[in-house]
Amino acid sequence: MQALFSSVSNGYFPMELTINFVWELRFMFAFYAIGFVLLSINFVALYLYAQRKAEELGLDEMECFDTQTEIYIWSIGTAIGAISLLLSVTLPADFIGFSGYVLFALFPLLYGLGFYRTTARASIGAKVV
Repeated sequence: MQALFSSVSNGYFPMELTINFVWELRFMFAFYAIGFVLLSINFVALYLYAQRKAEELGLDEMECFDTQTEIYIWSIGTAIGAISLLLSVTLPADFIGFSGYVLFALFPLLYGLGFYRTTARASIGAKVV
């Protein structure tokens, strides 16, 4: 976060972290991206398992819809994290920061998905009641 605020403020906010080599910066971004991808994959797997066991768990139509929505959400997270990882290891040294900025794509993508799925969920709720 210090690096982000220092970068965005053009050095106005100080950064205590010292980065001496480009590989350290690449490693930092790649390490974060790998962790984010693995976390996202974990949630996708958990929701896929719940979806497969929907009948055993007694999930109704609304709960199945919500489970599918969560799979979409975490799949987007997985894809964005993978893009960040790819950028962190391939971008030239002057542009490595974009591998972190790509994570901001989560906001409009998840907002758009949320809007779409909430609208669709309302139509399911009307059928269930």
